[in-house]
Amino acid sequence: MLPGALAGAHVAGLLFFLNPALPFRFPPLLRAVLAYAALLGGVSLLAHLPWLSKARRRAPRFLPWSLAAVLLLFAVVDGAQASYYAYYLPAGINVRLLKAAAWLALAGLIVLYVALAHGWTRRAYGTASRWSIAVVVLLSLYALVERRESFQPRPEPTPLGAVVEGQRQVALFVVGIDGATLDALLPLAEQGRLPFLAATLREGSYARLRSFTPTRAQPLWMTLATGKYPYRHGVLANQLAPAPFLFRGAELQLLPAGIGFSHWGTFGAAERPVDRSQRRALAAWEVLARLGVSPTVVGWPEATPPPPGVAFAVSEGFFAGRPGQVSSAELEATATALQVASGEIDPGLLHAFGDPPPAGVVTGLGQDLWRERLADRLLDGQPSSPALFLRLPGLRQAARRWFGGYVAHDLEGVQSDRAASAARRVEAYYRHLDDYLATLWTRGSGPRLLAVVSPYGAAAPSSWRRVSSLGRQPVEGVLTGHADGVLLLRGEGVRAGSFVGEAGIADVAPTLLYALGLPVGRDMDGRALTGAFEPAFLAGHPLSFVPSYETLTR
Repeated sequence: MLPGALAGAHVAGLLFFLNPALPFRFPPLLRAVLAYAALLGGVSLLAHLPWLSKARRRAPRFLPWSLAAVLLLFAVVDGAQASYYAYYLPAGINVRLLKAAAWLALAGLIVLYVALAHGWTRRAYGTASRWSIAVVVLLSLYALVERRESFQPRPEPTPLGAVVEGQRQVALFVVGIDGATLDALLPLAEQGRLPFLAATLREGSYARLRSFTPTRAQPLWMTLATGKYPYRHGVLANQLAPAPFLFRGAELQLLPAGIGFSHWGTFGAAERPVDRSQRRALAAWEVLARLGVSPTVVGWPEATPPPPGVAFAVSEGFFAGRPGQVSSAELEATATALQVASGEIDPGLLHAFGDPPPAGVVTGLGQDLWRERLADRLLDGQPSSPALFLRLPGLRQAARRWFGGYVAHDLEGVQSDRAASAARRVEAYYRHLDDYLATLWTRGSGPRLLAVVSPYGAAAPSSWRRVSSLGRQPVEGVLTGHADGVLLLRGEGVRAGSFVGEAGIADVAPTLLYALGLPVGRDMDGRALTGAFEPAFLAGHPLSFVPSYETLTR
């Protein structure tokens, strides 16, 4: 049981590294160690019994090798978590996790050396060897606990109160599209297949948005909306995993990656969606509400409950069927009545996705049409300079199913009916989005600003996936933070035909604030992309800053 119990103890310690909000006290730590040591110890026992039950003399010689393997494995696992969750963990705890991984690697090498020295010469383990292994194993646990206990969150200085005035009166339309990428937008626009987006590229500015992994929709969208990385705004996952065995009400946001932890480490507890209580930073619509603008928010995560000043807020959870995700409450009946059934979708549009079209794509298209219809209804009662934040997730389904075929046919020149069909289906969804954006642009009078954004893009399958397909061209796409997202800007003051280059998704919120004539928060991780604006606009609107919008005084 010992190798599994040691692995369980290190899993328990890793949980407290990945979830710094958990109180690092002895009782919760002991409960976690006992729970996972018992679980993995039992698995280890079952795995070793067939090999060692009939040859008990092997056990003493096999044990050091198993302990060394566990220590080296968790050195790799801990170091990988620190890299994988780089944007999700505070810098202090990230460094400590890397140091813990280094100590585990050293401990594993020491035990491995002892095992090699005795195994090579077939020498029996003496008392000194046994005690040295035991001490090294115990020190590995001490190093894990000591590194975690030494982390003390750096107290955030209380920013001074800020006063902001003089923002531009501009009709603002921010449309978020999951999985949109310039790798599809640019070729389709240049070929004349997306007329509105082609005009937007000619008359506006655009940039590739550098995303990050892991690709989790809610943390990425919140980074885009707040200008802060996940460890700053507090939304680290799409779902929360209850952990009542630690203490009553305990919940885990980050789970160890790469070891299948979500399948066995949560003990079957039902996850619950992240809500507004996890977010610690203001989104762009909340900043505008504090400044006297009445924004409308449709389909963004954690949009409810909204602060005073937001005209309407319909959170993503409403479209997933969760109650209480609409503000004001009387809007819920209207929003429900506007739901689009599959039979109401234009048959010509559905036919472009196959006969019959995949159920997932039909559902995604229906979700987008529902949100578009609701946004149009809410804008009808808005003033001439509205502020709309609308998220359309449907493209994600089409990109996941066919983007690899689009890349193969339109970008790599693969001539196959399967790839050509997939490419035209991806194009059909982009054309639908192009038509809606053209309709939305005609709303409002006077100065207008349109921002089309996506925090992550789509990519073709990897090379090994193509090889494993045994000669059949894979047409599926991969939605990943390794693929760039997109930012398109069009409107008053935006420089025409300008490619800003590569930017980060945290740059979107500061850029929108600057476009509205507002200062940028110094506590934001992003920067304003001033290269997207005309020289005359830059001269008339010098870049300015406030300590933080969290302490904004109207």
